[in-house]
Amino acid sequence: MKTKILIALIVLIGLGAGGFFAYQKLFVSEVEEEASVVEEKASGVEEEIEEEKEVPEEQTVLPEEEEKEVISEEKVAKKEEKEPALIPIQLTFLENLAADPSWSPDGSKLIFLGLEKDQMKGGLYTINSDGTGITSIGPWERDHLFNPSWSPVSNKVVAYGERENSGLFLVDLGEDWAKRVQLTAQKVEHASWSPDGKKIAYNVYNEDKSFSSIWVMNADGSGKTRLTTDEDGFCTGPSFGYDGLKIVYLKGFTTTMPGEKPDDKILFVRHLIRKAPQIWVINSDGANPQCILDPEEGGIPTAIYDDPVWDNSGTKIAVTKVILSDESWQVATFSWEE
Repeated sequence: MKTKILIALIVLIGLGAGGFFAYQKLFVSEVEEEASVVEEKASGVEEEIEEEKEVPEEQTVLPEEEEKEVISEEKVAKKEEKEPALIPIQLTFLENLAADPSWSPDGSKLIFLGLEKDQMKGGLYTINSDGTGITSIGPWERDHLFNPSWSPVSNKVVAYGERENSGLFLVDLGEDWAKRVQLTAQKVEHASWSPDGKKIAYNVYNEDKSFSSIWVMNADGSGKTRLTTDEDGFCTGPSFGYDGLKIVYLKGFTTTMPGEKPDDKILFVRHLIRKAPQIWVINSDGANPQCILDPEEGGIPTAIYDDPVWDNSGTKIAVTKVILSDESWQVATFSWEE
């Protein structure tokens, strides 16, 4: 280093100021040359790094039309996922209200309540399970019948009557149905037959319907027995189990009537806050609850369903269909097997 400085001084003395600038230029060139070498080396390292980087796999670019088709299929698939699994088939198209269906013993017919919109007059109708052959079997002049329940073994029907006489009435569809027999003189709303057709479970209201209890009697109206007490609270909607030894009923202020299935499953309506009612089944021991009909699965519902009841085979369900657009009530059915 000292030798280089000494040589530089000698050159400066010999060449003067011009020599200084020449040396500075030579010195800078030497530094730039070294920097250039370093830069080239760095560049080479960067190139090696770039080569070591993973090359992404080649992606297939779909033509615009094919891409639209794929997107369309995805949308259709999502839409199909939202469609309800079960869509009840509407059987009635009456101007008055149709509700509270009940199956005939062989499942070929239904009996239901026909209610005029402007007047509280309840008449009973029968209809074939395919929607044909609708027949009126009422109303009567004195007593208007509601909530019919068809015996599982005969053509006999029990229904609640009001106006002049309140209570349960027995109507034989195989004979002169106008010759009804009054079984109770109490305020009753729901009635259900035992599987053998020998007993009827029902609920009895007090005068202002602020309290209800569960009762059972023989099919001819004899042997009336109260099953629930005041301590049990408000109880309604009784329905026999498949073996006729147990009765399922509702506790609380509700008018939804459950049904029973031969394989010991309970059919009921679940009412949710700000949502349409859903139809569920559950084992008699409370296990395995399943939602089998949710009107909101397909988006905003056009109808809601209530009063579900099984046929005797346990595979078909009749419901009251409430059409929201015109607030009409109609009878509908659908099939379900676990």
